[in-house]
Amino acid sequence: MTLAQLQNKILLPTPEELDAERAWIAKIIEKIGLDKLSEAIQKAVAMRTYAYPPYSGYKVGAAILCKSGLIYASCNAEVASYSETDHAEGSAITIAISE
Repeated sequence: MTLAQLQNKILLPTPEELDAERAWIAKIIEKIGLDKLSEAIQKAVAMRTYAYPPYSGYKVGAAILCKSGLIYASCNAEVASYSETDHAEGSAITIAISE
């Protein structure tokens, strides 16, 4: 298969879909507020320092912003068995649920 054939099989959003997504994102950012969004980003970035990625070398931090306004953050922790690797996003969700 050529690159052109492969590209023809990829579903790309239409310009209208992209505009609708941009509008939705702007609406959500306005609702959340830039300060809260910045706080969530800072917590996710800070969590990267706690990551344990001995195999991929890729440190991941994630933050979950709940409706209550609370932010829960976590990082990835890799183990030899990839299926048991703790992904940052899933960990942050688990923390939000458990606390």
